[in-house]
Amino acid sequence: MEAEKIELKFVETKFLCRRSCTICGGHTEKDYVLVEAEFPGGTVRGCWRCLKGDNADNRGCTVDERLAKHAERLEDYARHIRSLVGRVRVPSFQAWQAEEKRVEQRLMRDIDEAIWGKLDASLHEEEPGEFVENGIK
Repeated sequence: MEAEKIELKFVETKFLCRRSCTICGGHTEKDYVLVEAEFPGGTVRGCWRCLKGDNADNRGCTVDERLAKHAERLEDYARHIRSLVGRVRVPSFQAWQAEEKRVEQRLMRDIDEAIWGKLDASLHEEEPGEFVENGIK
């Protein structure tokens, strides 16, 4: 018995964002129209590269060949993730929050210094004691 065919159709998007391509594992661009289908296992989506029939990894491959290569890469990735179990140590959420705040404050200081430094420099470009109004000395 042959598996049910899944036909991808044009779907207009409401949000311009990149979405994962089920066929090759790449992604769509910020397109107004996608090709996708819903089925009990989830959404199947294709990117413009798969429609065009080329991309760096799968030049000239059929959709089935692209799907098979994508599945193989996912299986490799799953093996990699499984190899990390029991070995990964991460900082606490509180430590991350503190570091996030520290970096944000530093970046805000850098931005302030860049803006105010330029403004301060532009204020000191005129000769001392000269008053400039509307570009006329």
